[in-house]
Amino acid sequence: MYNKGVKGNYLKMGIMSLCAIYTHYYAAMTIGWIFIILFIFLIKEKKKILPFITTVIILAFLYLPWISHLIFQLQKVNNDFWIENIDSEDLLFHLYYFYSVKKDWLPFSGQVNNIFMYLSIMIIACQAIIVGKELLLFFRKKDRKNKLIFILLTVFILPVLSGLIISVIIKPVIVPRYMLCSFGPLLLCLSMAYVKNISIRKYAGLVILSLALLLISSAIRFYGNIKFLDKEHKEYKAMELFIEKHKNSTGIFLSEYYAASALSRLSVFHPEKKYYILTTKESTENFEPFSLQKIHRDQKFDTEFILVQKKQIEKEGNVAIKFKTALKSHFIITDSISALNMELYKMSIR
Repeated sequence: MYNKGVKGNYLKMGIMSLCAIYTHYYAAMTIGWIFIILFIFLIKEKKKILPFITTVIILAFLYLPWISHLIFQLQKVNNDFWIENIDSEDLLFHLYYFYSVKKDWLPFSGQVNNIFMYLSIMIIACQAIIVGKELLLFFRKKDRKNKLIFILLTVFILPVLSGLIISVIIKPVIVPRYMLCSFGPLLLCLSMAYVKNISIRKYAGLVILSLALLLISSAIRFYGNIKFLDKEHKEYKAMELFIEKHKNSTGIFLSEYYAASALSRLSVFHPEKKYYILTTKESTENFEPFSLQKIHRDQKFDTEFILVQKKQIEKEGNVAIKFKTALKSHFIITDSISALNMELYKMSIR
């Protein structure tokens, strides 16, 4: 875009940007920073900015249908949001997230996790040396390729830094996985630094070592995911048998508010069933696109149903326990199963 500001490039940039901003808010933030940096360079080099301004206006217009949803979600985040305050451990996790196991439920022992930690440290150290060397060359010689490496790294850092600043000053709005929205620029940055250094004898060994360590880390993680998916498949089959077993007695599923995500998963597996979430009368929560109906405590309910709760006890775990305890005063649990990070209880009236 910067070197060849032809209309075709602006068209491609506009289409890809539109797809990104409708994908995730952090992707939209990344696009915003890219546009800001591009605008600065266009002004600095005295290049045509009309095609750029036109692209921005068209994008803003095409994003208008989502504005009402954006406002609603901002209000929701301001009132109540699931992301917790960031501490020093969270900041550390942001630094090595891309190299971590990520999924703490993968079948790895503490020893394997320690191996991952050492692999991550070594990979990060290798990449920091390679990229750091290119950044030093950029500040000394202003080389064009080094300049691009610097820009790509900046594009990756700025959205993450923005999210962290907002989380500290205003409201927690970032978790490590959101960094994936700006992972592309980081990947390009590393790729360019690797290509530049693979032919330099002094640094070629470092490049090969980091790639080898990445391959080992990826192979272990791939194996862990295969084992995990196999376990998930077995649990899914067991849950299907449980639901099939009780299909004649009930097709109704109920959960409290904090188990809505579990209920949403079930509604995808079995869209023909009925799904209810216990909320307050005043609740304006919208569970679209899932077919979940709201019900409050004063409404009559079926004499048989399946209670759905999350398997992990999180900060709202006490609510789930109290809810099930209250139900047990009027209903009896006749069957249950634990699968796919969910607890399903067949409830019948006493």
